[in-house]
Amino acid sequence: MLRYKARYQGTAGDNDQRDITLLAAQEFQPATPLDFYLLAEEFRRENDFQNALSHYRRALQIAPNNFWSLYQMGLCHMLNGQPAAAVAAYTVCVSLRPEEAICYVSRGTAYGDINQTDDALSDLEKAQELDPDFWAVFPNRGAVHLARKDFAAAEADFKKVIELQPRQAGPHHNLSMVYEAQQDYTKSEAEATAAISIDSGYFKAFGTRAISRLQLGNPAGALTDFMKVIELDQDPTKQAEAGSRSV
Repeated sequence: MLRYKARYQGTAGDNDQRDITLLAAQEFQPATPLDFYLLAEEFRRENDFQNALSHYRRALQIAPNNFWSLYQMGLCHMLNGQPAAAVAAYTVCVSLRPEEAICYVSRGTAYGDINQTDDALSDLEKAQELDPDFWAVFPNRGAVHLARKDFAAAEADFKKVIELQPRQAGPHHNLSMVYEAQQDYTKSEAEATAAISIDSGYFKAFGTRAISRLQLGNPAGALTDFMKVIELDQDPTKQAEAGSRSV
């Protein structure tokens, strides 16, 4: 928690007090599972996944069945592009809390990222069985259906997310990609526009809409959207992906 405190002190312009707090954080010696877990969480929020994972492991050395350390390890692996390692962590979570839908959603998502789509669907359907209206089931299962080119099932899942979470841009963008994959560019453009109306900074929706506009004979609109992608996302290596990947 000291690192959080130092961050807020720096944001408030109290740099002298920030430096004192950072020194105290460096001198702090964690001893309990909670100490290591809280430090790991600080590193995770700073995107320092290696240090986060190291501290979660230290917590687990003291308390091997510490559910949240295991669960957050899985999250770190996912954020760090290691879905197979995330599957391993989430599998232990499933064994500890077999009635928790979130465990199956998380493992199912990780399975999807390593193209084990049968296992992914099995976990996501188990999560829905445990909690029929758990909204996180639907975008993740929709993404698996889309990867399998089961467009009707993907469309149904993304529409369900929109029903449950109407102010999220991502489901509209994913639905746009379902229509794009079926070359229904009118619907694809409409759903990308819906995503942008919710989140005007959602650069991937601009990329998807640009592709639809090109196909619909609107090159000027497509160019405007592509320029918006470049404005919003400064990493040029991602530009070509903007219209071809779901969230």
